[in-house]
Amino acid sequence: MIEEVSLAIDTGQKHCSIALFSGSTCVAQNIEDLENAHSTILVPMIEDILLKQCSSYNELKSIYVNVGPGSYTGLRIGAAAAYGISIVHNTALIGVNSLDACATEIQDFPCIAAVYAGRNRYYVRKYKAQFESDGDIDIISANASPCLASIKVTARSIGIAGINQKRTTTGPGELNILYSI
Repeated sequence: MIEEVSLAIDTGQKHCSIALFSGSTCVAQNIEDLENAHSTILVPMIEDILLKQCSSYNELKSIYVNVGPGSYTGLRIGAAAAYGISIVHNTALIGVNSLDACATEIQDFPCIAAVYAGRNRYYVRKYKAQFESDGDIDIISANASPCLASIKVTARSIGIAGINQKRTTTGPGELNILYSI
């Protein structure tokens, strides 16, 4: 591998997903939709992606891990794996907020980043510019917002690795919503 090799881990939703980067280029990614299996599939997924890319843990310079909001248990699994790898292999560990990661993918502001929170609710945060949030993270019901109610819960995505993010708008000239579920 060339350039700085980084690993991104997202276990904050129903899916378990990882991506391997060389510099800023995603060279490999994997996503598994096995709910409640993160603890058994995450490390084998990482080993598999490293093996397929002829890379090793020792080549990793940084690990990016989703620190929420998201599933409490899933986030702990991802953080524990990332921490363990970073300690053993002396690799930088960087926590990434899932809403901030979603917001980096959009160019039109203001926008709302939303991550599915379960029970037909979403974690949301408004952004007035890239990397500039406009307040705290809120939890709202999809029933309270017509644009969120139209989001299909069966979609899947990852914030930190940029896989399959979905977009919608509240109307012409209004808020852009980038969501991850």
